[in-house]
Amino acid sequence: YESAGMALFALAYLWPLLRRDRRTLDNGFALLVLWYGLERFGLEFLKPYPALFAGLTVFQIVCVGLVIYALILLRPKDLPDARRARDFRAST
Repeated sequence: YESAGMALFALAYLWPLLRRDRRTLDNGFALLVLWYGLERFGLEFLKPYPALFAGLTVFQIVCVGLVIYALILLRPKDLPDARRARDFRAST
């Protein structure tokens, strides 16, 4: 299952790669980590490991961490800092 999932990612990534889509090229690692974390999270439901916390296995918890890490990497880089946002809210 894991090999098929990664092959699917490779095929999905190939199209923007061939078009030289800048956003995809810049975020390739984060997209791979996101895909892998989501894929493994789902696959871990098929395994007989005991739940550790909130009905999730230790591997699923690690996958949640991977997804959060990928989302942090994918966040917009041009977000205003907190002070500018606070000043903007105060002025309106």
